[in-house]
Amino acid sequence: MELFEDADRTIIADKFPLESWVYYSVHMEDENGGPLYYDLEGEGPAYSYALHNSDEEYLDSLYMDYYGDEQNSYYLYDSDFVLGDWDVQIRYPSGTDIPDTTTFTVYEPIYSADIKTFVDGYMTETSTYPINGRVYWTAHIEDQYGKNFPQGDPVYLQIEHDGSTWTPYYWGVDVESGGNVSDSFWLSDSSWNDEDQIGLYIATLSDSRYGDPFPGSTDFEVIGIKISPEKSRYAQTEEITITITTEIYQDDINVTIYNDEWQVIKSWKEQSMENKIWTNTYTLPDSLPDGSYSLHVNESETGRPLGKISFNIQKYNLKIWPDAGAYLPGEKMTVFYTVTSNKDGQGVSGTTIEWKFRYYDTDDDEYKVIPQELSASAHGTFDISIPEIASKSYNGELYVWANDTSDHSAYVYLYVNIGGISASVYAGYNEYMAGDFVVVTITGRVESSYPLRDGNVGLIVSREGIEIPSYSVTNLITDSQGKVTYIFLLASTAETGLYSIEVNITKENEWDTDEDTFEVVDHREMSLELSFDNKYCSDDDNPQYYSGDTVKVTYTALRGENIVENVNCEYRVYDGDYTTNYITAGTTSSGEFSFNIPNDFEGRLRLLVEVTDSESNKASRWATIDVDGPHLLLRPKMVEYLPGDTVKVEYSLIGYDGTSVIVYYEVKDNHGNIIKRNSLTTTKGEFQFTVPEANVPDYYSITGYITDSGGVILDQSSVTVTRLQGFILTFTLDKNTYKPGETATLHYKIHSVDGSDIPRDFTLRYGISGGPERTAQTSKSEGDLKVEIPDDAADGTGYFYVRSNDLPYGQYSVAASQQEANIRANPNPLAETVGDMSFLELILLVLVIIALLIAFIAMRRGKKALEESKLPPWKKERPLPEPEKFKDTEEPSLEEGAPGPMEEGVGPSTEEEVPPPPVEEPTSPEELGSEPPKDIPP
Repeated sequence: MELFEDADRTIIADKFPLESWVYYSVHMEDENGGPLYYDLEGEGPAYSYALHNSDEEYLDSLYMDYYGDEQNSYYLYDSDFVLGDWDVQIRYPSGTDIPDTTTFTVYEPIYSADIKTFVDGYMTETSTYPINGRVYWTAHIEDQYGKNFPQGDPVYLQIEHDGSTWTPYYWGVDVESGGNVSDSFWLSDSSWNDEDQIGLYIATLSDSRYGDPFPGSTDFEVIGIKISPEKSRYAQTEEITITITTEIYQDDINVTIYNDEWQVIKSWKEQSMENKIWTNTYTLPDSLPDGSYSLHVNESETGRPLGKISFNIQKYNLKIWPDAGAYLPGEKMTVFYTVTSNKDGQGVSGTTIEWKFRYYDTDDDEYKVIPQELSASAHGTFDISIPEIASKSYNGELYVWANDTSDHSAYVYLYVNIGGISASVYAGYNEYMAGDFVVVTITGRVESSYPLRDGNVGLIVSREGIEIPSYSVTNLITDSQGKVTYIFLLASTAETGLYSIEVNITKENEWDTDEDTFEVVDHREMSLELSFDNKYCSDDDNPQYYSGDTVKVTYTALRGENIVENVNCEYRVYDGDYTTNYITAGTTSSGEFSFNIPNDFEGRLRLLVEVTDSESNKASRWATIDVDGPHLLLRPKMVEYLPGDTVKVEYSLIGYDGTSVIVYYEVKDNHGNIIKRNSLTTTKGEFQFTVPEANVPDYYSITGYITDSGGVILDQSSVTVTRLQGFILTFTLDKNTYKPGETATLHYKIHSVDGSDIPRDFTLRYGISGGPERTAQTSKSEGDLKVEIPDDAADGTGYFYVRSNDLPYGQYSVAASQQEANIRANPNPLAETVGDMSFLELILLVLVIIALLIAFIAMRRGKKALEESKLPPWKKERPLPEPEKFKDTEEPSLEEGAPGPMEEGVGPSTEEEVPPPPVEEPTSPEELGSEPPKDIPP
């Protein structure tokens, strides 16, 4: 007998770990060398036993073949085998031992691991990584006797750093043959932030997630090197700005750009990091082919890798859009495409569009390909006729390329849904009366989900299997949404009974049918509608109230669309969980009723309403009302705060009509420290706390409790307010209305809300919805961007946007990074803007100013006239007539009120003269307020 550790029986062994397989081979022969086979010459099979001191374990029955050989295996269960040496004996059926003994040792395995770390997919062994870098690792695991760890069993990598342990793989990594295992992980997936990642790491392996590690470990170091920018795609002739920063590293570095064949594209040798920063710009040559590239940073003296970033160079950006979501076999598919430059987003003409459509041929039972090439402009369309023999059980596949040379090729891939027609018809109502309109809605779908455009619809209306031609119709066409609506009028003499509507939709040799029914009745049944004064939810099907609320219900009885007047109503309200627990009941005929929810009720109420008309016709309706107990609402007036802010929180209690309550609240910072704790005695109010100017917490949690006078908690509620931090990206437009083809100016600004440094370089992505996206690399936190409105832009609202991936996620305002403007081919000139004001607003402003000026002048004149009216007679000014106008007249009187001369060219009035009012003469100088002038006689 020979023992092996592998199923192929190539490795002879005499030591086996617990819970492993022992493979054996037995050869038996008689004293003359002849083979003993099967039942040992009629005595029956032999038996094998394992013996350890007084322990004896039955292993197997041995059935020898014609040559006297047997092969089998047995498993060393830890419940049957103890550690130590075991003897294997073979016995005759009579119990006599066959003179041969094999010995093996059972042991407890102690595994150790040899772990190595790499970069570049196991190509370069290293022990240093950049922040958020990717760590590749391999390991070989064997026990104290050199036996490999079992294949297929998982092991768990444990990473210890800065006093804590991280396990990157929740389910572990399965060991491969030969005790080998390998995988990779990203440091960015850990809970350590960028700064905390810097330092030494120890990697170990274990056979369980939180088990003791195997002997053997490796360590690696994360050094504070950051490489930016981290764009994933560039274009030829685009300028790439490389910035390498560090907190601790100061040795010289080598910076190299490689293509995917490890050919050097550009290299900078022995660059100084004494100032902890290195930056350079490099214009990617136009001759570079599209493909994958990487930028590597290595220590100059030792060559050890310090970090890398990978990126793609792609000259063109190709996008495609099909004109429908699914197609029928035999249908034409139109594909829209755009080809733009990845450098600036401009449309590119002169490329060659090549496409291939792959489908499954149902006749030949194989995939086939339709290829085609065409010269392309910056945008356009091409058509594909889907073969009628294309299978509806398999998706089509569309591959499209845009090329100018073999080095510049953009590629996209698209699944094309191919399926049959799905028809549906809806008759509107279940019941109609003679003379009613019947509104029929027909819907055609492809693949049950996508609209069927231009489907041919035939509709047949029948009663008791007999078609009614006057109601039927053919040659209806579905619209772009796959729908068509058909209306027909039931004759005033239409017979009562069940009617059927059958539709048949066809297109491109595909078809489907559907049927719906309705009934013509001589009178309509009465129905009932309920509505609630639901102040917490506007849904009458799911009304919501709180304990102690008053529920007001309005009921309406209908027969068809007509309201039934003068109905009597009976209602019952009971606990929704216990149908015997009635809350209230009543009758009314007013059209509404109310009831109160008990203060101590919380759960679900059931409401039954029944109405009866004057002819004893009845209708009923059930409703379910959800009732919540008392609820405390907390509403912060600000959800984000800055240092020094005062955070005010409004609170209110709903669903409770008691007056004696106590509101307790406490405010904790993100470390669990209690900032404020207090109590209040009103059901509605406000409390506040102040954020410190320094050492500002990241967030505050606010918890409120409300109790009755007996100390019973009625409800509790919690809210969180967070510190406003990071950056805000905003922009404004130079106008609010643009024409197609016009250029809009976007003025952007990035500023920090918490004093953090704005990134030195960042990439802006900007554009208008429906147009090409543009990118700009800049180091300016404020500036202008230009966006050209597409020539074919339709009238409507245009949505402009500016975004930056270089700002930390969530640390810029999404709302502020989008603005709306009007797009008009022939804009109203009054809508044009000057600065921030439209021409119409400007004109209105000028008119308001003019009106104010007129009012001011009128007020001044009125004030002057009022002042003159208060003067004594001798102080009032009177214009003297010109002498030539009075050559033949008497000397005019100087008395107050005397008529003056007529104006030249004006005749006497034909109307009655109205004498001026008498003037009250002052009686004393004191009344005048001053002495009369000397030159006027008193």
